[in-house]
Amino acid sequence: MVIWFVPLPLTWALATSIDSISPPLVLFLISILPLPTYTASEKLRTIFYDELPNYIICEKESINIDLIKDMEKDGFNIIPNSKSIEICMSREKLRKFVNNLNILTSKFEFSDKENDMFNNKIKNIGMPCVVKPCFSSSGYGQSIIKEKSDIEKAYNELNNARGSSSRIIIEEF
Repeated sequence: MVIWFVPLPLTWALATSIDSISPPLVLFLISILPLPTYTASEKLRTIFYDELPNYIICEKESINIDLIKDMEKDGFNIIPNSKSIEICMSREKLRKFVNNLNILTSKFEFSDKENDMFNNKIKNIGMPCVVKPCFSSSGYGQSIIKEKSDIEKAYNELNNARGSSSRIIIEEF
C-alpha cells in the first residue's frame, strides 16, 4: 500500500492504493484542523501505524518535518526523504547545498529580521531585489523591492510566511 500525503488548505488528504504501482483508489480527508498542529500530526501518525503503508509520498513541502523524520526513524519509507524536504523548505540550507555543488546563483545575503540589519542587507544587494523568509513555501511572505518606498511593505509581508523563521534571504533581481 502507498499513502500519498497531500496537505490541502486546512486539511490533510491521504490517498491510498492497494500496491506500490496502482493509482490511489481512496481519497479521504484526515483533519479540519489547521496544520501543522500537534493533534493533526498525532492523527497522521496513528493512521500511518494503523495502515502500515509500504511508502508515504509527500506531495507538498509544507509539512511537519519532525513528524516525517520520526516516521523515517521508525522505518517508514518516505518519498522524498526528510533531508530533501528540509533542504527545499529552508532557503539557507538550500543555498549552502547548492554552493557546495559549485552552482552559480544570484547575489544574495542572509539577514535576521532586525530592521537595521534588514535595511543594510538591502543596500548591499541593491534594488531591485527579492526578499524572502528563509523557511517558507509557495511564495508566502515574499516581496520584490523596486524602490525605497517598497521596503516597509516587504518587511511586513515577511509575517505571512508559512512556518516560522527569524531569518531572511535578500536576492538580487
